[in-house]
Amino acid sequence: MDAFCTFKGLAMGRPQKQEIEAAARVLLDEGNKAHWWPGRFDYDDLDAAGKAQLYGLVERMLLAAAQRRTG
Repeated sequence: MDAFCTFKGLAMGRPQKQEIEAAARVLLDEGNKAHWWPGRFDYDDLDAAGKAQLYGLVERMLLAAAQRRTG
């Protein structure tokens, strides 16, 4: 993974893997509590494809938040 990326023309550091995983765990936990999806999903029980999809989603969310913060 590159140390920097361009997100809508803004160069910024990518979130670290640990940050993305922590945010993914929060998202899944809150979704479970709010019954956003049928059944219960735990991060550690996701298969590789599920983790990759969630990782990509959360990474984009964190990048969007960082872009918003910086202008």
